[in-house]
Amino acid sequence: MKKQAICSILSLFLSIGMFAQQQISTSIYFETAKAELTEQSKKELNEFTQRLKNYGDYSLEVNAHTDNRGNAAYNMDLSNQRSNSVMNYLTTLAIESSKSTAAFFGESRPDFSNETEEGMQKNRRVDLFATVFSIENMEDLMERLSENKEQEYQFSANENIKLTALNGTIIWIPANAFVNENGEVVSGEITFRMREAYSSLDIISNGLSTLSGEKLLETGGMIQMEAESEGQKLQLNEEVNLLIEMPTEQTKDGMQLFTGNPSDDGVVDWASTGQEFKTNEKDFLSYPPMPKPKYSHKSFPPYECNVDIRPKAPNKPRKPVEPREPKREQFKYNPGFLKSVTLGKKGIEAEEERRYESALANYKNRHEKYTNISKPRYEEELIAYKEKTEHYKKADLEWETNCRNEREKYLKTMRAGFEKEDSLARVNYQVQIKLWRKAKKKIAEEFEEKYNEVGTLNKKALSSYFYQVNKLGWINCDRFINIPKSSMMLANIKTSSPSLEEMVYIVFEDEKTMIRPRRIQNGGFQFNLPVGKKVSILGIKVENGRPQMAKLNTHLQRKKEYVLDYKSITLKDMRRQLEALGT
Repeated sequence: MKKQAICSILSLFLSIGMFAQQQISTSIYFETAKAELTEQSKKELNEFTQRLKNYGDYSLEVNAHTDNRGNAAYNMDLSNQRSNSVMNYLTTLAIESSKSTAAFFGESRPDFSNETEEGMQKNRRVDLFATVFSIENMEDLMERLSENKEQEYQFSANENIKLTALNGTIIWIPANAFVNENGEVVSGEITFRMREAYSSLDIISNGLSTLSGEKLLETGGMIQMEAESEGQKLQLNEEVNLLIEMPTEQTKDGMQLFTGNPSDDGVVDWASTGQEFKTNEKDFLSYPPMPKPKYSHKSFPPYECNVDIRPKAPNKPRKPVEPREPKREQFKYNPGFLKSVTLGKKGIEAEEERRYESALANYKNRHEKYTNISKPRYEEELIAYKEKTEHYKKADLEWETNCRNEREKYLKTMRAGFEKEDSLARVNYQVQIKLWRKAKKKIAEEFEEKYNEVGTLNKKALSSYFYQVNKLGWINCDRFINIPKSSMMLANIKTSSPSLEEMVYIVFEDEKTMIRPRRIQNGGFQFNLPVGKKVSILGIKVENGRPQMAKLNTHLQRKKEYVLDYKSITLKDMRRQLEALGT
């Protein structure tokens, strides 16, 4: 049995330091025991995501929290719901899920005191932290644009190894396949790296083209292979061939193996080896997918106590206001001019005295009522209120205790049900794993027998190209496009805003052919292409930290100049358009 190599995909974060980056953040808040976004929260998320989209690229971290009301399990589930609410809303705002990570912590990470209402309010939140990147040049753009990262594997030099890459390329590496610069067979650990380029996005983001000199090629896929040991670059042993399986939806006649040689301008030029592809069974060494466990998610609705039976706090009696005795100087009588002449000074004073005496009599009646009725009644009600308050506190504590007990009983019941389901699912999963391992072992044993006859593979399947490779570097599964010279024309391409770093491609619609035309002195591009072909002519560059793209869909015509007009574009839209080319 061959030991499966350990594959580790180079993390995106290894390349973060290459780009201009900064941090932006925001927080949104929730009502008690709620996970629904408020209108204010949606507004803040709208503004935050708009800021994100102003940058060339970004990565986003979403962390959800609660205050300490309720128990830990309840709060953990509540923070999960809040995290989901934010992530779901971000999806509606076209935030890419592949660039976002979400976490929830319940009450375990309070940033503020839970001893005050203000602190608890600040703990009921979701924090969003974004690392945003500005794209400074074409190297940055290609690195951020490509989602097909370099893949790295490690294995022992003296073992037979089968590697299965992300996009389906399979490589069989015999033991003792590598030699150092002195031609000596190496032992110990091998570090093997590869890239795959099957889609138009992969090909363009790696700066590749489909040319052999001036001849047009149609590609069935490209891969790059490198090996090293203890920091020393390795080559293949002359006595060893690697077996390469390159996946395809449909095999095409005329496909053969090409090897890549970088030209002076850095573009890989392809040289034919003359080796035609061979096919093997469609399901050749295709392991069945590993069963996935179907364990229950420990997430269930929060328990809500019956607030209708919760004791109500008594109303505090209103304290009566003691009447104030009127003062004589407060009563001033100011009649009009004629009346003041008629009454005279004594008449006016008499009227003021009369009004004062009336107010004083009214005060005495009200004060007697206050002293004999209102005040004694209030004092009695105050005593009764204090007794009711003590009774209410005891009853409310009893309700809270019962509520907590009911919630714990509910959680225990729910967990027991989930654990029972988990137990059955785990047993079933173990049975599936055993069957899967048995099937995998059978396929591997069949391969051991067939691998010894690799030169006589049969031709039953139509899903892969098989080649034997005796050198590392770039290889390509291609065929020549034979077009009469009389059907060729010199295509001239100009751009509205030329740049020394811009990358121009001509992509055929009917064949997987992608040409990088030659740059000429006036800042334009030229290349001999077939008249009448339906193509997409596109340009890519960086300007002011933002990706720029120009695209022109056309049929090639003689004596016509093609002008590309650049516009700003997001990385997501650029990827989408590049992936759609030629399909």
